[in-house]
Amino acid sequence: MTDANFSSANLADADLTGTDLDANFSGAILKGATVIDENLDRTTLEK
Repeated sequence: MTDANFSSANLADADLTGTDLDANFSGAILKGATVIDENLDRTTLEK
């Protein structure tokens, strides 16, 4: 289940398959990120 706030997030080319999203991604940059089976809590990933 996705309980996340993606305000102002850049999710271009992001693969969030199988991800547990219980986080606030306000201002997050996930451009080109591949995230599999990770628990993201206030994490910024930039590839």
